Amino acid sequence: MEREEWFFSITDVVKALTNSADEKQYLKKMKMRDPSLEANWGTICTPPYFGQAELLVIYQRCRNGFPC
Repeated sequence: MEREEWFFSITDVVKALTNSADEKQYLKKMKMRDPSLEANWGTICTPPYFGQAELLVIYQRCRNGFPC
């Protein structure tokens, strides 16, 4: 049985959970309010932007066994 794994950027999660119009500003404000989040933000990858075409290529590569 094949196991599917899904990976999401933090901005995708914030957008889905908060319904925020600007998820980057939302994250910026969260970091300002939470000193521990701000202090550890460097350990979290900066979220890249992927358009629909790039996401399709990444998805197809992953499905074909290439590293994601």
